[in-house]
Amino acid sequence: QSTDSSPSQQQRKRGKGLHGRITEKTNMASNDARALLQAADLLLELIKEKQEGNIQGKIKALLVNRLLSTAVRCNKNKKNRKAVQKFVATKLDKIRVGLEGLAKMKDGDASTSYTDELPFDDITYNIMADLRASSDRNDAPEQVKRLILRMEGVGLEPDTVTYYHLLKAFVRSKSIKREDKPIECDAILQQMKDRGVERTVACFNACLAAWTNSGRKDAPHRAENMLISMQKQKIQPNFVSFTTVIECLGRSTESDAKERAEDMLRLMSELDASGMPDVRPTTVTYNSVISAHGKRATTIAEAEKADNLLQEMKRISNAGEKSIAPDRITYEQGRDQNSDFLGPQPPES
Repeated sequence: QSTDSSPSQQQRKRGKGLHGRITEKTNMASNDARALLQAADLLLELIKEKQEGNIQGKIKALLVNRLLSTAVRCNKNKKNRKAVQKFVATKLDKIRVGLEGLAKMKDGDASTSYTDELPFDDITYNIMADLRASSDRNDAPEQVKRLILRMEGVGLEPDTVTYYHLLKAFVRSKSIKREDKPIECDAILQQMKDRGVERTVACFNACLAAWTNSGRKDAPHRAENMLISMQKQKIQPNFVSFTTVIECLGRSTESDAKERAEDMLRLMSELDASGMPDVRPTTVTYNSVISAHGKRATTIAEAEKADNLLQEMKRISNAGEKSIAPDRITYEQGRDQNSDFLGPQPPES
């Protein structure tokens, strides 16, 4: 009698079959987000079959992570976002609960401790946190917080990536008052420090964005102080850090804000010329300084500074640095804010 028809062989065959179908649908999801939901359903079926003892073989974190990573990539395409939001709302928690339940299985019975070989890892939870933080749900920050608690509950340590997604959730949230967001983000950075978790430039940039968007009167000084604090801690600010602070200054009503914004632009150029990596100003940087001058211009001489910056952008761009080329925003803000003076005008077509 052939062993191919034995129960164990059939169970292994069924397990491999589900693995193969999940992989197939995951690969298809890059071009068709509906396949993402189908892959999720197949994964949930695989988890259930494993829990009921109907299949043999392990569910590996790699299989789960590939599916979740595909959801992150799909979410970057606007046409796929509706399907990804449905995936997050209806599938993500079911997958997490199923995997955690499966990890407690020992010889077919529930155990109070997790086995050594888990069907998930820290990457699994970090990708879930990314999906939560990038969702449009009002409770995204609380969802990421709960994920961190679950992560700790299964014996995994939240890391820099985990906390970055928590910061991102607060920055993106529409349910939290904008003036409260930087306070929450500052508290997260402090929690990271207290727990010995590395704080990267991306983490600080998220907090700087919260200050810039807060509308608080003290935002410019808080953002500038954070930039100084980063440097003291040997965390090198990049062009995003500087540009975000410049944007914060551009939104300020302080009388010297435009001068401080331009001084920071000049500092970026000097640091770039000295060989410091990733600090070169970009079109966005210049646009923020032009905006600051435009909003505060009260004389023709002051308004001319915006036009001078435009001419500077053109010279640098014509010399080959296309990352500083004027764009539509450059001309539109000049038109909107300096129209009574010498605001930059769009080139003739």
